[in-house]
Amino acid sequence: MRADAASLHQGVNNANDAISLIQTADGALGVIDEKLIRMKELAEQASTGTYDSVQRLMIDSEFQQMASEIERIARARQTGGISQRSQRFSARSKL
Repeated sequence: MRADAASLHQGVNNANDAISLIQTADGALGVIDEKLIRMKELAEQASTGTYDSVQRLMIDSEFQQMASEIERIARARQTGGISQRSQRFSARSKL
């Protein structure tokens, strides 16, 4: 009976861990989405032909900052050297 209770408790813990992981990943993806939208806006601005070379350099600088931030977020999402997207979620693996 105790073993069953311990297994059920561990299953609940596993489910809660998975929920937390998904919520964290969702938050990171939301930030990345915002950055990508801004990068698209910047690319459209730069392609209009109404900006001079100095203004385009400023647009490119902001674009590169967005790209760097996306890279930083992606690196920060790695846990223990294993990328989140390559981790397998299995309740059995923790039992």
